[in-house]
Amino acid sequence: MRFINRSESDKKYEKEWGEIPENTEMDKLISMLCKADIPFDLAICFGRPQVIYPSVDNRICDAICHWGSYGHENGLLEILGLCDGVDDDVVGWLTAEEVFEKISEDWKANK
Repeated sequence: MRFINRSESDKKYEKEWGEIPENTEMDKLISMLCKADIPFDLAICFGRPQVIYPSVDNRICDAICHWGSYGHENGLLEILGLCDGVDDDVVGWLTAEEVFEKISEDWKANK
């Protein structure tokens, strides 16, 4: 997934805080959620995709990979929500498989 219409300020922050690889775990996560038919909304956050599960109106978890997220330099994801057993509200440096597992477990338990 290529995002070529990022704002100049987003490009500036990416250079300052660490550039993001062209292909990230976000690409994989979106594909995995689509194949599993798990609902989600897609938004743009700081010029990059943001997965919001299951929807903007009923947010349980969201995943990001942008210049300010934990793990962005390696194309890894940060989530808010579904962070069981963690003292923080967010968890970073996650692969698509790790995020998908959390979302999939919640979807199966609550659909």
